Amino acid sequence: MTRAQRFARLVTVAVVRAPFLWRLFRGRLTRNFDRLAPEWEATRVSRERLAPMVAALESLPDVPARALDVGTGTGAVARLLSELWPGAEVIGVDASPGMIVEARRLGRERYEVADASVLPFDDASFDLVTLNNMI
Repeated sequence: MTRAQRFARLVTVAVVRAPFLWRLFRGRLTRNFDRLAPEWEATRVSRERLAPMVAALESLPDVPARALDVGTGTGAVARLLSELWPGAEVIGVDASPGMIVEARRLGRERYEVADASVLPFDDASFDLVTLNNMI
């Protein structure tokens, strides 16, 4: 495990236990993911790792018109949503600008830099919200 990965794990454990700590760690963790963004897709994304998400999504009774992927990273789940429901509007958000650059490069979905703790959307504006591997 790299130093960056250890730091991300430490922050995850701390913030899950005490959410107010996110304000303290946000900047450093975001910069950490900005540095990891160019290699993220090649080193951490695979169909095998996404299998539980695929199974969950395929079991949904309704097709969403609008879907939000929070903590989208390089957009793997957002692209999956577009693949499953080509007619849906899919938006991916992530606090890391570097991850959003990679997501835009890899997918056709809409991607925005946004912090999950203060999303720039009205309440109830999505039929489906996904979250994968995020605090």
